[in-house]
Amino acid sequence: MNEHLTNRQIALLVFGGIVGYGVINLPKDLAEASGTGGWIPLLITIVIVIIAGYMFTFLGYVHKEKTIYDYSILLTGKYIGNILIFLYLVYFFSIFTITSRISSEVIKIALLSKTPVSALTLLLMLVCYYAITKKLKGIGRLCELYGMIIIIFGLIMHILISTQGKLINITPLVPPIGIIAYFKRSEEHTS
Repeated sequence: MNEHLTNRQIALLVFGGIVGYGVINLPKDLAEASGTGGWIPLLITIVIVIIAGYMFTFLGYVHKEKTIYDYSILLTGKYIGNILIFLYLVYFFSIFTITSRISSEVIKIALLSKTPVSALTLLLMLVCYYAITKKLKGIGRLCELYGMIIIIFGLIMHILISTQGKLINITPLVPPIGIIAYFKRSEEHTS
């Protein structure tokens, strides 16, 4: 495969993967678990994700022209490498099915209330398959288009929402629940 993506397409592809359905409920969950101090577990989680992302990026940079299967066997040996790849596959197949189900339920709630979730999931998988057949460049262009739309409208919405409410409503910024409780909340959101 000799297709190349631009830096913007790669950035928006990663943005789409991170901002997708993984973080939709994050503010609600953090507010329930930590109150107004929810920003502390969020910062801890961000640091953990940045470190993990850097490690994966660095491994991909150091082992150019190799897949994750190739360099996991190279780094850990054949037996442990195969176990890691098996766990990796199980994890991503699980994430794919969960994301498909959540996406279908959101579409059902928001737009198509009488459509069965199984039909929406099948349609979503067919659309994903069609996108995959258009190769990497087509997916990159699509992520570039949708990513820019999401960022622009997200900024507009956040600016408009920030004019509402009062700063007094977010105090105290750090409720006294203890540092261990913040790490437990961060652990819940990284898994």
